[in-house]
Amino acid sequence: MKGSFGGSRGMMNSQRHATYCSPQSHTATYGSQSDQRQLPMMGPTAPPVSGNTRGCTNPETCTTTTSNSTSTSTPTSAAATATPVADASSTSSTTTSSTDNGGVGSPTSTCGTGEGSHSRGHRRTYTADWASLDARPLPKWYADAKFGVFIHWGVYAVPAFAVHKRGGAEWYLRKLQTPSRDDGATRQHHSEMYGPNFPYSEFAPQFNASKWDPNEWASIFAAAGAKYVVLTSKHHEGFCLWGSKMHPQWNAVDVGPHRDLIKALSEAVRAKGMKFGLYYSLLEWSSDISDGKNIARPNVVASDLRELVQTYKPSVLWFDGNWGRTAEFWRTKEFLAWLYNESDVRDEVVVNDRLGEGCSGFHGDFYNGRDRFIATGTLVHKWECCMTIGSSWGHNSYLKPSYYKRRDELLRTLIEVVAKNGNLLLNVGPTSEGLIVDEETSALLDIGSWLNERGCAIFSTSPWPRAHNAGCVSYTVDERGTVYALVTSPSGGSSSTKIILRGIPRPSRIVSIPMEEITVEFSNGESVVRFTHMTQFPVVLQLQYNEAPPGPTNNNTSTTPTATPPPPMTNTS
Repeated sequence: MKGSFGGSRGMMNSQRHATYCSPQSHTATYGSQSDQRQLPMMGPTAPPVSGNTRGCTNPETCTTTTSNSTSTSTPTSAAATATPVADASSTSSTTTSSTDNGGVGSPTSTCGTGEGSHSRGHRRTYTADWASLDARPLPKWYADAKFGVFIHWGVYAVPAFAVHKRGGAEWYLRKLQTPSRDDGATRQHHSEMYGPNFPYSEFAPQFNASKWDPNEWASIFAAAGAKYVVLTSKHHEGFCLWGSKMHPQWNAVDVGPHRDLIKALSEAVRAKGMKFGLYYSLLEWSSDISDGKNIARPNVVASDLRELVQTYKPSVLWFDGNWGRTAEFWRTKEFLAWLYNESDVRDEVVVNDRLGEGCSGFHGDFYNGRDRFIATGTLVHKWECCMTIGSSWGHNSYLKPSYYKRRDELLRTLIEVVAKNGNLLLNVGPTSEGLIVDEETSALLDIGSWLNERGCAIFSTSPWPRAHNAGCVSYTVDERGTVYALVTSPSGGSSSTKIILRGIPRPSRIVSIPMEEITVEFSNGESVVRFTHMTQFPVVLQLQYNEAPPGPTNNNTSTTPTATPPPPMTNTS
């Protein structure tokens, strides 16, 4: 898909938790393994900082026990309410009825929608320098949103080919130009399927969106629980999904669908109450509008960006292809000053950190570093993890079903990201006809089903500053000070129904969300929760306190790290 420096995500899940920060650490790794830098991290023992200050991780928090029970899935009602259990004055096991909600409403009724833009009593003027631009508060809707859907759609969906783990299908053109990227596999496939002299541009008429229904897409994304949607307006191949005046005969209005795809999708997404954003690649592989080094001319970029903002009013501008040229070359600071001061989306828009070489991890409303980046600790500055459901960003018709991520892995990632002050942007790669494959649709709907009952622990929350996140337990707190423990697996393995919470202030009550019968014991500084019946993880527990522990700090302000030399940029697929 993209290239940028950032935190390494190339390790297996079984190894990943070994990289978590210790409770005493107050920085989180951001960079390649050979050249890493540290960003300010939140933690219960860290000195106070302004911004989204929340807890760090501690592998020792999750206690392992054993159980002879067998694991089964228990369906739950979408209308279920929270079930309170056990008063803290008792150290014995207590069973609660699933019919008593203890005055706690339905989980879905407590969740914020993430809608609305950041408001100011008086408008601040931003100048074209980083000190001014970096002082802009983060719009609240983005801090609250937590979960979005990314869409990679372009001419590359026609050949729809990539070798597994050798880059995505969206890099098809580049792998034709530089066969060494996948040892010539794409060029050989191209020659056998279409002939050695078949030009990439001839795929464009076949990118027809003939079965596309933007309202169906929007319905799927809304059912998934997404609060925002980001579409590739132009990927590295240079093909535009709108009638760009700077890209004649290489856009979806002039060739292929003969339709403004951005307009149609933006209207459908907003009709479902979601925010709409646009991805834009600075880099281009089309020589007619580049400087001969795969870099689009700055005047082309400036024209495209102004047109996109003024026509479609995106709530997110997601930059990419930033390697090889500085922000000064792209005139990024001048564009951001206009965007924040004069554009119609000045109070609402957010931009990422791929604003030019050397900007990632330093500038931007949110950081996302390298593709699939997940912070090793809870970052002070808002960040985002973008990742795929399959192994390719663009549609790859050669992927096996086993190459797609399943419900549990995706939910674990969502929980981990949110508990570390991040958002998750989960990618789908539609076909050239405009269909989302079943594996991606099913994954999205599985997430939506979980969020429908437990979204109060995700949306409009912040990391809880009084706890360390562990490998299987993460904590969030909502704007009212309600605390949630999100547990991705039981203590003792999949056959156990036991959860042990350690290292947190003792709650007066613990509530299961949604309604499930549980028992709770408080003793020796531990809260031991057992589900009476087998349940499907991840689960959410609401921790109730007679005196509320510290709640979230202002989500609208981010602290910029002290600048240190950034790692070198790297090209990634």
